[in-house]
Amino acid sequence: MRQVAIDNIEPGMVTARHVYPPGEAGGIPLLAAGVVITEAILKKLKKAGIGIVVIDDEFSEGIETFPPINDDTRRQAIGVLKDAFQGLNASDARMSHEQMQDVERVIGKILVEVAARRNLLVCLSDLNLFGGDRMQRSLDVCVVGTAVAKQFFHAHGWKDFRGQRREDGVEDRMVKLGVGLLLQDIGTMAVPDSIRDKHGILTAEERGIMQQHPLLGLDLLDSGELSPLTKVTIAQHHERYDGSGYPRGLSGDDIHDHGQIAAVAEAYVALCDQQSGEGKAFMPHEAYKLILQARGRLFRPEIVDAFALAIAPYGPGATVQLSDGRYGVVVGNTPGHPLEPVVRVTHDQHGMQFDPTIEVDLHKSKGRMKIENVTGGLPSDRGIGPSYD
Repeated sequence: MRQVAIDNIEPGMVTARHVYPPGEAGGIPLLAAGVVITEAILKKLKKAGIGIVVIDDEFSEGIETFPPINDDTRRQAIGVLKDAFQGLNASDARMSHEQMQDVERVIGKILVEVAARRNLLVCLSDLNLFGGDRMQRSLDVCVVGTAVAKQFFHAHGWKDFRGQRREDGVEDRMVKLGVGLLLQDIGTMAVPDSIRDKHGILTAEERGIMQQHPLLGLDLLDSGELSPLTKVTIAQHHERYDGSGYPRGLSGDDIHDHGQIAAVAEAYVALCDQQSGEGKAFMPHEAYKLILQARGRLFRPEIVDAFALAIAPYGPGATVQLSDGRYGVVVGNTPGHPLEPVVRVTHDQHGMQFDPTIEVDLHKSKGRMKIENVTGGLPSDRGIGPSYD
């Protein structure tokens, strides 16, 4: 299977996965897997705002993508979040004990599934949640953050009140971190609708109010039910290593490990979010490189290093162009070297098809070959490749 941008879809292509409305991952799909796409279907997909369709064809035979969490867990997580957000509409509302238990149960499932990936890196495009609401975005942050935390705690352990690094009790800390990641934006419910839902640039006063949402989130949660490790995740997910974040402008080691992990995960998802209202949305590989560039400035170096090893900028099935002009499909990622995946080269720089295809391990090229860009299709697809007009 491979990912094809909607503008490059050709009638006759066959869907490899269900196609859901933007931001949704359950219920009735717009289009089922195994369906041949017609011109009429293509028009409906474009009208619905679909950006990418996963297809099966000769070029992608045997290539499998592995979503970080399965559809059932995804639906449960979104359901739990919707219950929590909807229940907080009243001015004096608080999350109940039962709701917190539901959140912890679904976090347990997410952690098990992320851990089961072993050496499989998490690619944000595999979540297929672009264009969703704040609940979809919170789930993205949770999955990315738990993957980063798994890598970080494996390498560094956690720091106790004496400043010593320890490796015991990581599983419990991961649950408390996961709860904070999933609920990190719940404080936006206490922000006036006119500010929270505003399209366009916020005024300085509005931005100041919005920047209080991490602390407002703590007020909405039952303090007796909430672990300090969850609280610090929520309170610090917008703080920055150089002190430029909010709400308290903390810097360096004054930001807890959980807060720093949450900050990286939230920033990465926000960069990719097409509906964040915070400027241009980036492709996952572009956002990945921006996070790496902020190492030691906006984010703690060790957290960025864990991010670099846990997150894949190019997921299996992504169609790419190499630095020598050839086109291909990402087959899989190389653990420890996410920017250098294995690529099935399908077409030369002129758009001519290779028969048979060639598989190239970019890591083994020792820098001689790299991915130049993500194309959203192959030269045999509509609108891709060099023009000979």
